[in-house]
Amino acid sequence: MSLTSRLNPPHTVCFGYPSMNTLVNNLHSEIDRVAAFIPSAALRCKRVSGWSIGQHIEHVAKATSAFAVNLRRHRDSNAPLDENPLKAALLERGSIPRGVVEAPEITLPNEKTDQGVLDTLILKTRNRISKLEDLPPEATAIHHYLGTMQRDEAITFLAIHVRHHISIIEDIAKAALAK
Repeated sequence: MSLTSRLNPPHTVCFGYPSMNTLVNNLHSEIDRVAAFIPSAALRCKRVSGWSIGQHIEHVAKATSAFAVNLRRHRDSNAPLDENPLKAALLERGSIPRGVVEAPEITLPNEKTDQGVLDTLILKTRNRISKLEDLPPEATAIHHYLGTMQRDEAITFLAIHVRHHISIIEDIAKAALAK
């Protein structure tokens, strides 16, 4: 399945990626899906993950916000792009395998998550995502494992990352409610 066929139509394709509007809308939709789990923030199932649903939400919000800020800071970047086979495979596959990579310290969640804090983090994340729409294609962000990513790669990666955590959150919810 190609990258563009996994994203929500309708879209226009430019250099293998959907339009900027579509990329940002898809990312907003994924964040909305995460936010819907805030009332279940306390649910936890160690068999599925060491983190609670709230901790996954906090991590997603922190990581997405930080990456969005990173992209905006490097909006006119001439940084060389890394030829990283892991990045290429991940973007083509459209998913992240579980338990393979540890989150950077800056994006680690607190031990306890408060619903009000999560609401605020999600709001901040939504605002930062909205500000990505005017970025030039040359904008870059540096990922700690995948290297330098251009705007479209970075926003596509963010949606993949959010979906990865949605899958874990859904599994935690199913397991916790099945008890």
